[in-house]
Amino acid sequence: TDWFLPIINFDLDKYNIRGSEYGKLHQVASVMKKHPTLRVLVSGHTDLTAGDCYNQLLSFNRAETSINYLVNKYGISRDRLVLNWGGETTPLVDTSKVSFWNRRVEFTIAEGESDKGRPDCGATRAGSGSGSSYSGNKEAGY
Repeated sequence: TDWFLPIINFDLDKYNIRGSEYGKLHQVASVMKKHPTLRVLVSGHTDLTAGDCYNQLLSFNRAETSINYLVNKYGISRDRLVLNWGGETTPLVDTSKVSFWNRRVEFTIAEGESDKGRPDCGATRAGSGSGSSYSGNKEAGY
């Protein structure tokens, strides 16, 4: 195929989108605009730094922020994006330490999944960030 869906990474204990990741989100939006029937599973993940409940909510926040950015910046219909989260249970790299690679949101083709709701494990807040206020030129990829 002539397209791919990248992974974006996050800073430790944050869910705001890093400046270096905007081009990757532009890639996701471009693929979705080229393929208007494509539904994408947006899965948030964390490293092992905090407790399981906290990490579940942080991974939810990362996925939700990514979805909101694609909807608000590129006009992707919300019903084409499926929110999922895995917390610390699905590491990309095996490590018992802090890992940049595990602090991520993955984009894959959805195959019938539906939104996974906000974790109901007792955490009321996880991470910091409120999404992105970046307002660069979307045609330039940012």
